[in-house]
Amino acid sequence: MPDRIPIVRSDRYEQQPITDDNTTTNGDHLLPEINTSAELFIPAELLLLRTTIENLLRQGGIDEKLVQDLSDEYRTRIMELAAHTAKLSRENVAYRVRDRERQTSTQELKKKNNDLQQLTESLSARVRMLEMFIAGVVHDVRNMLVSIFTVFDLERARLSPARVAVFDSNRGNILRSLEFMMEVIRTGVVGNLKASSVTVEETVNTILQTLQTKIENSSVPKKIKFWRDPAIDFGHDIVLTPDTFLFHILYNILSNALAIQEVKTIHIYTEMHGEQIEIHIVDDGPGIPPKNIQRIFTLFEREDTSPSDQTKHFGVGLAFAKYLVTMSGGSLEVTSEETFQGQQTEFVITLPSGPVGQEKAVASSHT
Repeated sequence: MPDRIPIVRSDRYEQQPITDDNTTTNGDHLLPEINTSAELFIPAELLLLRTTIENLLRQGGIDEKLVQDLSDEYRTRIMELAAHTAKLSRENVAYRVRDRERQTSTQELKKKNNDLQQLTESLSARVRMLEMFIAGVVHDVRNMLVSIFTVFDLERARLSPARVAVFDSNRGNILRSLEFMMEVIRTGVVGNLKASSVTVEETVNTILQTLQTKIENSSVPKKIKFWRDPAIDFGHDIVLTPDTFLFHILYNILSNALAIQEVKTIHIYTEMHGEQIEIHIVDDGPGIPPKNIQRIFTLFEREDTSPSDQTKHFGVGLAFAKYLVTMSGGSLEVTSEETFQGQQTEFVITLPSGPVGQEKAVASSHT
C-alpha cells in the first residue's frame, strides 16, 4: 500500500509540537501557509487518529480503503488546523502592531497633554498679571479723576448750570464705568453681572449730555435726533442688560459717527418686536466700503472712513460695543448703502426687552 501520509510515532509526536522546521515529518509539507514563527500543536483526538492509522499499518492485511479514508480525514483535519493556526498567527501580529501603535499614541498624547498643561499654566500666569495691571491702572485713574473732580467742585460756582450738568453726567458715567471694570476683574466673568432695566430714551439723553461739548466744538454743525416708536409708550422702551452696557454700546457708536467730519445728522429710532427692542442709528456720512463692513467690529482694526477725520482712533469702540451686545443676548448689524437721500450707514442693535422685574431672569439666561 502506498504511504499517503508520513507516519510519526506517537511518543515522539507528544514530545514536540509540529513546526515548519520539520518539513519532512508530521505532515508539515501540507501547511505552507503557516507563519514561520507559528507552532502547530496537535489536539488529542488527532493524535488518536494518527495512532489508529499507525496500528492498522503495522497489522498488515487491512482494508486499504479504510486506511486511505482515515489518512484523508487526518490530512483534512491537519490542513484545517494549520489554516486556523495561521489565522491566529496573523491576528496576533495585527494585535501586536495595534498595541505598538496604541502605546505610541498614548506616549504622544501624554506629551501633548503635558505641553497643554504647561501652556495653560503660562496663560493663567499671564492673565493674572494682566488682571493685576488693569486693576492697578483702573485704581490709579480713579484716584486721579477724584482729584480732578475735587478741583472742579471748588470752581463749580463759576460755571453755568448747563456746564455743571454736563460735568456731573460725565463724572457719574466715568465712576460707574470704573466700578464696572473693577467688578469684572474681581468676578472674572462678565456674564455673572446682574441685568438691570434701562430705557433707550433716558440713556440717549444721558449720552447727549456727555457728548454736548464735542458736538458744540465740532467744525461742522452736527445734530442727533431721537425718534420713539409711537407704539411704545413713554418710559416703556426698556432694555434688559447689565448696568452701563447700553450706555457704552450707544456711546461708542455715536461718538464714532461724530468723529467723522462729513456726518451732519444722526437719527436714532426704536422699534418693538415681541420681547426684543431694535435701536436704529443712521448717519449721513461717507459710508463704509462693503469689504470693510465686518472689519469695523474687529478689535484694533481702524477704518479711515474720512480723509478729514483727524481724531486718533484705537479700533476698540465698535468692537467693544458688539461684545457688550452679544453678552446681553442681542445682535449688532451694520449696512452702508446709497439711498435717495444720499449715502447712509445704519447700525441696528437688537436687545432683550420686557417689563421691570424680569432683570434676574434675563441675567441668569445669559451667564
